[in-house]
Amino acid sequence: MKIGILTGGGDVQPLNTLIASVKKACNRKKINLIGFRQGWQGVLENDFVDLKKVKIAPNIGGTILRSSRVNLKVIKNSAQRIIDNLKKSKIDGLIVIGGEDTLSNSLLLKEFPQVL
Repeated sequence: MKIGILTGGGDVQPLNTLIASVKKACNRKKINLIGFRQGWQGVLENDFVDLKKVKIAPNIGGTILRSSRVNLKVIKNSAQRIIDNLKKSKIDGLIVIGGEDTLSNSLLLKEFPQVL
């Protein structure tokens, strides 16, 4: 199994801790975890990093994946582009971390498995 994770919106203190915790759980269950850089922008551009190869310092604030404020509703065919990228990368599910704007973008991907 392979899942992706993204952080969107403001860069807040506990994000690296959360990413490290998800990585640890995925490692225990032998799930491959990839991180999309710059939130939804990274999913649109298929810009990701294999988190198995990245050391995450959970005690350092912010997000190693960086974050962005992207409104998918104003980008033409954004939902289809994202679905195509996720399928092309053989990603089975997506973990979306962020606030109201980030999570409302995920509503465009109703048919794709997500944890919000």
